[in-house]
Amino acid sequence: MIDVISPARIVLVYVILSLLWIYFSDTMLLYVFEDPTAAALTQVQHFKGAGYILLTGVLLLWLLKGYWHRIKETDTAYSRIFETSPQPMWIFDKKTYAFLEVNDAALYAYGYSRDEFLNLTILDIRPTEDIQKIMTSQVTTKEGYQKAGMWRHLRKDRSIMYVNVQAYGTNFQGHEAEVVCVWDMTEKYLADEALKEQKRVLSTIINSTEDLIWSVNKHKRFVAFNKPFATIIGQMAGRPIEVGDDQPVVESEAQFQKWQQLYDRALEGEKIVLEEERFMPDLGQVFTETTFNPIFEGTDIVGVACFARDVTTTRQQAIQLKKAVERYDLVNLATNDAIWDWDLAEDKITWNDNVLLTFGYQYMIDDASHWKEHLHPDDAERVIESVFGAIYEGKTNWSAEFRFKTGNNTYRYVIARSYIMKNDKGQAVRMIGSMRDIQDRKSSEEEIRKLSLVASLTSNPVIILDHEGRIEWVNKAFELLSGYTLEEVNGQTPQSFLHGPDTNPDTVEEILRCIQQGRNCKAEVLNYSQWGEPYWVMADITPVVDDEGKVEKTITIQTNISEQKKFEQQLETTNRHLMEVAYISSHRLRRPVASLLGVMALFDKQNMNNPENGQLVSYIEKLTQEMDAMLHELADKCNQIYLNSHQQEEPTEN
Repeated sequence: MIDVISPARIVLVYVILSLLWIYFSDTMLLYVFEDPTAAALTQVQHFKGAGYILLTGVLLLWLLKGYWHRIKETDTAYSRIFETSPQPMWIFDKKTYAFLEVNDAALYAYGYSRDEFLNLTILDIRPTEDIQKIMTSQVTTKEGYQKAGMWRHLRKDRSIMYVNVQAYGTNFQGHEAEVVCVWDMTEKYLADEALKEQKRVLSTIINSTEDLIWSVNKHKRFVAFNKPFATIIGQMAGRPIEVGDDQPVVESEAQFQKWQQLYDRALEGEKIVLEEERFMPDLGQVFTETTFNPIFEGTDIVGVACFARDVTTTRQQAIQLKKAVERYDLVNLATNDAIWDWDLAEDKITWNDNVLLTFGYQYMIDDASHWKEHLHPDDAERVIESVFGAIYEGKTNWSAEFRFKTGNNTYRYVIARSYIMKNDKGQAVRMIGSMRDIQDRKSSEEEIRKLSLVASLTSNPVIILDHEGRIEWVNKAFELLSGYTLEEVNGQTPQSFLHGPDTNPDTVEEILRCIQQGRNCKAEVLNYSQWGEPYWVMADITPVVDDEGKVEKTITIQTNISEQKKFEQQLETTNRHLMEVAYISSHRLRRPVASLLGVMALFDKQNMNNPENGQLVSYIEKLTQEMDAMLHELADKCNQIYLNSHQQEEPTEN
C-alpha cells in the first residue's frame, strides 16, 4: 500500500520534475549535439516536449491512481466504521430532517427496518412534547462537532429510550447534513432517577421523624444527617453543621471520649445500643436510646449509622407495665377469682391457675370453644349472645351470672366481669376479666328468698339490708306500721328516715357497730312513722356473713312495743307520784305537825290572857294553813294515781 500523497505534494513533485527536465534536458541536448542546426534542434525540442508530456503524464497517472485508491480505501473504511459501529448512527438532512443513511445498530436499537427508518424524519422518533425543542436546537446548531446532550427518543413500539447525542455537521450526497451518534443511556438514566427518588424518599423518611439520625465515615466525620440532628448539634456547636464536619459536640471531655469509644467499637463490627437517663429542668426525668450500627460495603466497614430517640414514654410505659404485672401477680395471689384473657382475633382464652383450683380442673384448653362448652345448656345461648352483643354495641364492660361446669361434672353459679379492649380503629381485640364462684351466695339468696316468703306473711315488721346497710326488702307489716312502702325506702338506710329527735343516738351507734362486726343484737329503738308519729320497736338484728366473715346482708325483725313502753312510762309516772305522796307524808307534813305540837307545848293554858298566847295562836293558824295545803296536794296526787291506773286498763289500738 503506497503512502498517501496529497494534491499539494503531487503538484510539488510535478514542479520539481519540470524544472529538472528543463534544466537537464537542454544541457543534455548541447552535450549530444555540439553544433546542431536550427531544423534539427527544433525537431529534437519537439521530441523532448512530447517525451516530457508522456513521461509526466504517466507519472501523474501513477500518482493520481494511488491517491484515488487511497481515497476509496478511506471512504470504504469510514463507511465500514459507520455501518458496523455498535453505537446507533445516522445521517439526516438539516433542512428536511429526513434520514439519509442509518447503520445496523440504529435499526436494531429502534426496531425499524432500513426502508422504514429511511422513510422517517428525526421528528418521528421524538415524543410530541419534545418536537419544538428539537426544531429550536436545530436552528441554533453550528457546523462541526458538537455534543447535543441527553434526549428522549421513541422506539418503533413507542417506548421511550434516553440517549446521549453527539453530532457532526457535514455534506453528504449534496445535502447539508449531520452525522449523529447516540449512546443508549436508558438504564443509567432510570438508575440515576431511581437513585434520586430513593434519596428523596430517604430524605423524606429521615426528616419525617423527631428522632436524630446521622452517619459518620471511618474517619468519624459526618456523611449524612437529618434536620432534627442538624438543629440540635448546630445549637450545641453554635454554628450550622455540614457534611464532612467532625463528630457531634458533646457536653464534656469524658462524654467525648465515650462517644469516640462507641464509634470505634461500631467500626470494628459491633452493634451497640446505649440507654441514658438524665434530668431536664423543663421535662423532668428523660430517657434516650442511641444505636450505633456498622455500615458494610461488601465485607468492609466504611462507617457507622446512628439513631437517637426519646424513649421516655416507652420507658415510663414499661415501668407502669411492670408495676401492672406485679399488681396482677399480687391480685392472683390475693384472690380466688379465675382470671382470663380472651384474644378475640385468635379466639383463644388464657386462664390463671385459680380456674384449676376453684373448679377442680387439671388443665384448661385455651380454645374459646372449650369455655363455651362448659356453660350450662340453659345459660349458654344467653351468655354468648350477651358477650357478642356487648362487643357489637361497642361497650367497654360486660358482666353476667351463669352456671359453669366443674371438674366433677356438676354446675356452680359464677359471676363473670370483663373489660373489653379496643384497637386504634375502635375494634374489640381482647377481653380481660374474672370469674368468681358465687354458688354459696346463690344458695344464701335462695334461703333468703324462702325466708322472705315467710317474712312477708308474718305480722312482725321485717327489714333486709344489703352489704352496705341499705334496704333491699321490707314486708307488708313494716309498711303498715311505718307508713313507708318498699319503693319509697329501697336503697336507703333505716336511720335516714325512721329515726327522729328523741331517738337515742347511742342505741343507733351500737346497732351499726354490731352489724359491722357481724354480731347479733337486740335493741329498743324509737322510730317515727311517715306521719311523724313516734313508736317503739324491739329490733332483733341478725347479720348474714360469708366464708370470709364479711357481712352480705342483715335481717332485722321488729316487734311493736309501743304499748309496753307506754305502760312502763305510766307505771313510772305512778311510782313517781307515790314517791311524792310518801315524801309529803313522811317529810313535808311531818314538819308542820311537829311544829304544831311544839307550839301547843308552849301555850299557857293556865293563863289564857297571857300575851304570848296570841302570837302562838297566829303561828298555829299559819301551820294549820300549811297542813291544809299539803292535804290538798296529797289529794291531787292521789287523783293522778287513780287516773293513771284507770288509763292503763282502757284498751288501745295499734
